[in-house]
Amino acid sequence: MKKQRAYSNDGRSFVEMLGVLVIAGVLSIGSLFGIRLALAKHQANLITGDVILQAQFVLSQNNLTEGDFLTPDFQTESGKSLSSTIYADGFDVRVPDVNKSVCERLLKMQKDPVLDILINNDPQITTCPDIGQLFFLFALPTNESDACTPACSSCETCRDGECVVDPKIQLCRTQTGEEGYCMDGTCLRCPNQSTDLLCGPCERKHTDSNGCPECIPLQDGDACLTLGGSPGTCQGSVCTCAATEYTFDDKCYSCPDHAVCDGIDFICDENYKINSTNDGCEELDGSTCASQADCNSQPGYYCELSSYAPGVSYCEPEITGTGTCKKADGSVIIARNGQKFFVSHSDYLFYWSAKNFCQSKGLTLATMNEACPGWDGTEGTDGACQNFDGVTQASVMGWTQTNANDCAKYYVYLNSGKVGHKPYFYSDLQALCMDDGRYSCASDQYLDGEFCTDCPPNATCDGVDFVCNEGYWLNEETNTCDALEGKACSAQSDCGSNVGYYCLYTDYPGNSYCSATVAGNGTCEKASGTRITGKNGQTYLLSDEAYMYYWSAKNFCESNGMHLASMAEACPDWTNEEGKENACPNLTGKSDSSVMGWTDTNANNCAKHYVFLDSGKVGHKAYYYTNLRALCVP
Repeated sequence: MKKQRAYSNDGRSFVEMLGVLVIAGVLSIGSLFGIRLALAKHQANLITGDVILQAQFVLSQNNLTEGDFLTPDFQTESGKSLSSTIYADGFDVRVPDVNKSVCERLLKMQKDPVLDILINNDPQITTCPDIGQLFFLFALPTNESDACTPACSSCETCRDGECVVDPKIQLCRTQTGEEGYCMDGTCLRCPNQSTDLLCGPCERKHTDSNGCPECIPLQDGDACLTLGGSPGTCQGSVCTCAATEYTFDDKCYSCPDHAVCDGIDFICDENYKINSTNDGCEELDGSTCASQADCNSQPGYYCELSSYAPGVSYCEPEITGTGTCKKADGSVIIARNGQKFFVSHSDYLFYWSAKNFCQSKGLTLATMNEACPGWDGTEGTDGACQNFDGVTQASVMGWTQTNANDCAKYYVYLNSGKVGHKPYFYSDLQALCMDDGRYSCASDQYLDGEFCTDCPPNATCDGVDFVCNEGYWLNEETNTCDALEGKACSAQSDCGSNVGYYCLYTDYPGNSYCSATVAGNGTCEKASGTRITGKNGQTYLLSDEAYMYYWSAKNFCESNGMHLASMAEACPDWTNEEGKENACPNLTGKSDSSVMGWTDTNANNCAKHYVFLDSGKVGHKAYYYTNLRALCVP
């Protein structure tokens, strides 16, 4: 025999090792190697357990003769197809299709009662191939005196003809062939048989202190497989799909278009509903419907019926028919008693469609008492419904829900206050919903007096009012938002406060530099500039516009929430010298060209100082100069 190698079932199980690697961090080169090592250890442990059980099975057989071929009477944990051949002095347990890493691990683990492990049954091969067959060699009793009759139990070893409890044996087979563990020489059945034990998606198979299989829970965040076989993550002992997926029939599916998923279900985006096959979302607008319930998956959609459902009278509270889901667009109007009503934009609604319209907005079709308080029952006369006399300019008829003769419904002209009723086959009316206060105008409208009006160009509406967008101003004469760029101005206030537009005077205002403010002729212009930093760390804003009067420069700074820099702020170390290079060292070299920046410090004759930002030269200008820029500080 070859020299025996010692083996030990060391290391954690594969699942335990994988759990450690996952907790330690995301897959890296090192952790990939760790996973491969864990795989090899796990598979080697399973094979070793199967080999020992097969050896115990062989030793439990009577009347074995050389050449006998035996296969296991149990299901292997490793999944390998084991077999054994009986020799004159022993037997083998063959394990096919063993990869290199597992083979190397098994050779290191070898110990009693394994006499030797041969690779491909060749004693000369000492290096594991990529795929090979291993032969585990065991000894048989050498003579009849060594044999035990009756045969020893799977927890015992036959020595000198007697069955002796073997403390090294942990797993065994009961007399009925079930998997068990040894206790004082008796094979006790494991509580859970490995062949019957089905661990849940968020459990892993483990062995207890007796070596019997058991299921233990995985931690939240551990990888798992759903019952349908899809990769998932354990959360609260449930194997859930990724947040970008949804679960159906225990499998994970990618989130459908126009939907939001949470790993369990999907919700269709606004304006979409679940399709007929329940595996995606279809556009709600234009989809078919038979009743309002078909359009309720998204608020604000109603079922507009395309027929009046022959044979059904107006007395019916609800009907089904054929129609399409449509967006419930409408406007808020205010009746003369101050009550708000929501009126549909569509003016071809059957009575039941009108009811659906109001329901989709969380409202109800107005009754005649709500629409026309105090109405005396007169029909066909202008002003009969004083509450709506002259409320709209167009000849709009609005359905109400109060019965008239023959179960027809009343309607009201919203321009004249005339009242009438229609038989079942009319559809050229709009829905008049009772607004309970939850609605203003549509979000792209504003309330102009008593009427909802479309949002003006260059403005943002909120259903009640509108605000001009950046760069525009409210022209109160036309109630429009006009561009600030190029707007005529006589003072900075005409261009707004801190909105980034300033009044650039186009001619000399005619006041001296000593004046704090002036009024003149100009246009509102965008206050664009460049940030520069002085040598003292102070940040300045220098206007891009190079031709402005002193007052225009002040306006420029004010429009940006700043002020024109004083000489003390622009040139902290200035010694009052003018015309000298580097007199303002703080700003020397801050421009590549001969740029002059206005400051706000008085000089003689109320003229203002300026600074050359390339040379640091300081000077002052008379009132009629404009070839300077604004130099602003916060």
